[in-house]
Amino acid sequence: MAHPEAPVYPLHDVALCRGRVYALVGGGPGAGASRRVVELDLDGRVLAQVAAPAGAARLVAAPAGTLLVVDGRLGVHRMEAAEESR
Repeated sequence: MAHPEAPVYPLHDVALCRGRVYALVGGGPGAGASRRVVELDLDGRVLAQVAAPAGAARLVAAPAGTLLVVDGRLGVHRMEAAEESR
């Protein structure tokens, strides 16, 4: 169950990378420029966020801690995932 103070975003995709949860959120249909990639805690609170590339449609966790953001034209944008907490 989400934390009562957690913000609510339109959710488009999620990925688990290096033991952390990432989500592609924001915007509506065709509003890729306003989407963000956010790192979430297990209560749904945002820990960090960055603007997603224009047209962002999917998240993919790749080897070596790389998070890939795929846009609607099947372009791929690399983002480094945060180091896993030990």
